[in-house]
Amino acid sequence: MTKVVAVITAGTPGEAERQARTAIQRGADLVEFRLDRLRDLNSADIRKLAGSFGPRAIATLRSPYEGGGRPRSGLPRFAVLRELCQPGFGYVDLELEADAKDIRDLRVLAKRHRSRVIVSRHFEDFVGASKIRDTLEASAAVGDIAKAVVPIAHWYEALEVVDLAASWAAKSKPYVLI
Repeated sequence: MTKVVAVITAGTPGEAERQARTAIQRGADLVEFRLDRLRDLNSADIRKLAGSFGPRAIATLRSPYEGGGRPRSGLPRFAVLRELCQPGFGYVDLELEADAKDIRDLRVLAKRHRSRVIVSRHFEDFVGASKIRDTLEASAAVGDIAKAVVPIAHWYEALEVVDLAASWAAKSKPYVLI
């Protein structure tokens, strides 16, 4: 099932909440909070965003390794991710590589609180269909939803990704391919 997701990259929690409400009012199915873009990230703001948008919210803390910012929370990444897996968010996006050692524990915690785990990988350059397929399979093995993001510069790369999407759609595991 296709869903429209509005990505919220606001610098403050208040602005993030305002943008998310506007996106939902205008028809977005889900909002993805890019928490790595917030200038000041704290537990109270995380709980407020989770409580306000619940099952319609994706919590993402993208690592600098995959193009994310550096929130000024003062907390280690794992501590913030644990907080995101507490009650509230419908989905938590974890990174296949940056969070590899913690994914299983974080997924157990998220499941306990009825959140679904998206396991993602963001590529800097086009890597070919076989690498994207391997990434989706690895992500699907440890998460509820597999996600791969890859830039496309040429029409033949787009065809590879379209063919991959068509073949992956036959699987029973949900996926996101951007």
